[in-house]
Amino acid sequence: MSSRGCDCFQPFIRLLDVNNAILAENATPEVPRINTLALENDGIHKIEVFDDGSNCQGRYHLFLQRTNNPGRVTSLVNGDNRLVFLETAGEVHTYTFEATEGNRITINMTTEDGTLAPSLELYDPMGLPLTAPTPLISVVAQQSGMFTVLAYSNRRETGTYRISLTLMDGEPET
Repeated sequence: MSSRGCDCFQPFIRLLDVNNAILAENATPEVPRINTLALENDGIHKIEVFDDGSNCQGRYHLFLQRTNNPGRVTSLVNGDNRLVFLETAGEVHTYTFEATEGNRITINMTTEDGTLAPSLELYDPMGLPLTAPTPLISVVAQQSGMFTVLAYSNRRETGTYRISLTLMDGEPET
């Protein structure tokens, strides 16, 4: 999520379950976000976004994504090296790729233009996180299947980045 408009607007985001109990919340000044979590109950959940105390108004963008069977993805294949533009502050791009158990997965995100703070997150085929946010990932696949990558800037910035994927047999380099 990101905000635009009034300089004093500090977005606060909260996720509520079907009984209106708070599942997660965040008011981080740069890009408030709720990290991946499993929803325990079926039904309608709520997302609340509001100003964190200054009674200011502003516009914001909201991004939602499943990490197992994600929607609106871009497929990556071994050897891809793509130049991509983050158009909106707080925007998150979702990529998927197939890997085989034992593959060394290396994904790199670098800033090409702008002041992005490159961040990647990798999720296994079940949608469980494999890495904390980082611009470079190097792990060995513990299972075969479709992996998910989230790519974004850790700051309220836009710009161009390069993302690359390499799959190799064997352990990650140390």
